[in-house]
Amino acid sequence: MVDNLVLVNAFREFNRFYTLMMGTLNHHFLDSEFSIAESRLLFELYANHEVTANFLVSKLHIDKSYVSRILKSFERKALLTTKQAPEDKRVIILSLTPKGTEVISHLIIASNQQLSTLISPLNALEKQDLLAAMQVMMKLFSKTDLGE
Repeated sequence: MVDNLVLVNAFREFNRFYTLMMGTLNHHFLDSEFSIAESRLLFELYANHEVTANFLVSKLHIDKSYVSRILKSFERKALLTTKQAPEDKRVIILSLTPKGTEVISHLIIASNQQLSTLISPLNALEKQDLLAAMQVMMKLFSKTDLGE
């Protein structure tokens, strides 16, 4: 039986390893002008097409005021458009501009390349082991309440 403290320490060690390996401690994601949080918001806007700020806050468990500041920054950079929801004028719908779509497309390509480079030295069995390990972690932690 694994003691909780042993598991906590192993988890923290893994997080330190992973953040270092992925370069997530850098201020900018993949040498872009965007932080990881900004990049993730861009991705969610891209993946979900038209969303509200509340959707982003809920999905990503990010502070509402922080999301608001990032979205205002995206508007200033012409990456984001807003419009009132037809069914409720109080609700603002967010979507990427063509420029925003181009920016996130480049980040997705760069991220895919980074991960491809990372996994390319692995043989087929190691890749299968890695995939299985990630699936197990997601399965185990999808049962938990992530920060709500």
